Amino acid sequence: MLNYWTWASLIASTMSCYAIGGPAITNNNYRVDLTQSVALGSTRKVAMGGAYVAIAEGAAGLPDNFASAAFRPRYSTGPWRLSLSLGSVAASGNDFDNNGSELINYKNHSFYSGGILLQRHNFGFGFFGILQQYDLEGFGSRNRFNFSISCLAAGYSFWDRQITLGAGLRPGSLRIVTTGEEHDELLSLNSGGINIGALIHPDKGPLRIGVSFAAALRSRQSLVANSTVPVEVAGLIIPEEVSLPMESSVGISYEWKEAPFWKGHAFLAGAEVRFIGETENAYGIESFLEQKAQLSGAAPTMSPKLGAEIDAIPGRLRVRLGTYLEPSRFEGVSSRLHLTSGFEIKTFRFYAWGEQRLSLLYAIDWAQDYLNNFVSLSLWR
Repeated sequence: MLNYWTWASLIASTMSCYAIGGPAITNNNYRVDLTQSVALGSTRKVAMGGAYVAIAEGAAGLPDNFASAAFRPRYSTGPWRLSLSLGSVAASGNDFDNNGSELINYKNHSFYSGGILLQRHNFGFGFFGILQQYDLEGFGSRNRFNFSISCLAAGYSFWDRQITLGAGLRPGSLRIVTTGEEHDELLSLNSGGINIGALIHPDKGPLRIGVSFAAALRSRQSLVANSTVPVEVAGLIIPEEVSLPMESSVGISYEWKEAPFWKGHAFLAGAEVRFIGETENAYGIESFLEQKAQLSGAAPTMSPKLGAEIDAIPGRLRVRLGTYLEPSRFEGVSSRLHLTSGFEIKTFRFYAWGEQRLSLLYAIDWAQDYLNNFVSLSLWR
């Protein structure tokens, strides 16, 4: 497996990629589309190809389905349940947003996530945050982007926990600063929207059905409101606003106590389709940095996902595989297929609302011109 991924990453690094095309940006009358079509969030989710809306377990499930706030799997029998998640990503590849182009002077890209979830009987309340940070060099300075999406959710389970509903807020922010000798803030935009989710678990059996809806986010800045000429900051013609489009997902999962092909080993499989709405008159983040008018999100997109998990060593080791089709938000650029895999190992124990076991998780996500490695810590379930 290691040799395969090494070989695959070498192929990805040799793929040809060109500078962003299109006319130059000449005015502030545009948006920046902050949509990410790749699988981001929990390490378990990424290893399973992003197919997580119908699994929805723990704090790591909140970005995919707010019903995770109150959903209690069969193994969770006590009155209290605590879930923790903490992770980071080592990102590489020269076309992160699948716009068919290489971003000039790309320096580094890092990604962090973390969350906590506390449940009491049928109620639950949790938080999960995702921070994406990367540096690019151009226009005489190095610019750092901090883009964050957070989930603040509450939920409740009905009908003997066969139906779980969750709702809350999805705050988003974009902060851009220069990181050279001067430390100037280019943009600081904050916004928020409503997110709702549901999980149906008939008879608390092996089947789960999950749905999720996230409202669009738009954050407008006032720097260009009364200007009659293009407003520039550190050599960049800045956007009038940034936005995230509406998103919705629907999926199913099925859990076997014993895999049909491997006796004595539990097996879980999931499938999901994610829909992303359109964004009017918007360019991608990389287009903004290169100051090129490459439209992003002019039409809705759809992403199918598949994932599986097996207890390779029951009670000690789980292995995961997945795949998903990443749609391009850019006209004339094809979708690309991702292959994912990973594992989870039980480590040491500690005491918080009873005995808890910590687990170490790893995932890898590979596609053309894209390679990410995910590492996180979580509670063993």
